[in-house]
Amino acid sequence: MGRIKITKFLAHRQEISLIIKGVIHGIDTPITIVDKNRVIIIGDKQNDNLCKYPIKADEQVIGWVLGSPKALSVAKMLNYLITKELEKNPALPYLG
Repeated sequence: MGRIKITKFLAHRQEISLIIKGVIHGIDTPITIVDKNRVIIIGDKQNDNLCKYPIKADEQVIGWVLGSPKALSVAKMLNYLITKELEKNPALPYLG
């Protein structure tokens, strides 16, 4: 399988991006999603003292969810959705 880029994944799958934003809003705590280079994809700039949870594809870190311990649920959701997408179609247009 190829590597997925979290930025392209969320841009291509806008419904997933909207769901993630809705969950973040519902959790009511500042959460930021960044790519592996720490470029912000969703949310605002966070300080470095927050919890950080990896977003993985094929066991490789492709991004991070930053925030309070509540951010773990967002990271788990993203990891699950990415895994399911890769299982359905390993030749996704937003790989690589």
